[in-house]
Amino acid sequence: PQQRDRVADPAEAPAHNAPSHPRSVAAMLDAGLPDGVMLGAAYRPASWTRLQAGAGTNSISPGVRAGAVLVPLGAGPSATVEGGWYFEGNANGVVRQLAGPNYTDTAAAQHLGYKFVNLHAGLDFGGGNATFFIHGGMSYISTTLRNTTDLGGQTVSSQGVITSYSFNQDVTLNAWIPSLKLGLLVYLV
Repeated sequence: PQQRDRVADPAEAPAHNAPSHPRSVAAMLDAGLPDGVMLGAAYRPASWTRLQAGAGTNSISPGVRAGAVLVPLGAGPSATVEGGWYFEGNANGVVRQLAGPNYTDTAAAQHLGYKFVNLHAGLDFGGGNATFFIHGGMSYISTTLRNTTDLGGQTVSSQGVITSYSFNQDVTLNAWIPSLKLGLLVYLV
């Protein structure tokens, strides 16, 4: 007798062949300037976008950051907008490490914190269960230096003219600076 080819019923397909939904919740670790080191979480509502938030340190104080990333192709080129805030902390130890042993602590460095906004372009590699990224661009930072009276000093011009300067109030600094960040996301759920 002749055997008929049996047509497979899709409902009988093994579970491992069933299409799986991409994971959408990730643990994230990144490091950069002015972000410091951040540990956080990311949510991927669609393959082309990611929302993320985290907490970390810049070696002076703890801080927080949140933002959104667009990855139009799901991997490859990306655009990021983030905002963050590092709480006030004592920066004298970090400044001493950078300036050397002759550095004298200043009152202005005892309460240093800043807010920042990152505008980055980058590359995201991976996209399955893990993504490595490198993002760079510009960051707007804003800080207020407190207790600035000990920052005064004198300058001497080449003609021997002495100019003294001092601060009698808090000094607010706002600046656009170059910024860079490297990170890794591991999708868990």
